[in-house]
Amino acid sequence: MLLGFAVFGVFWGAWGALIPEVQRRAGVDDGELGIAVLMIGLGALCSMRPAGAAVDRSGRSAVAVLLLLMAVAAVLPVRRAAHRR
Repeated sequence: MLLGFAVFGVFWGAWGALIPEVQRRAGVDDGELGIAVLMIGLGALCSMRPAGAAVDRSGRSAVAVLLLLMAVAAVLPVRRAAHRR
């Protein structure tokens, strides 16, 4: 479980450090970026309850699966942007 929290912290720490680059490449202003970041929070609120229920039912194996799904979701926009170039 500690590894899961560490991975989550590294992911968000790295993403947070890249926000200026993400904004520059996306070509959005501060307001548009703020709305996008707000949507991340809304998505988190919507997914926390089902994720918690999955961990309660399946235990630690659910944490690994959910972290893998988060990693895939994080990489998809990057891959899509790379294909547009």
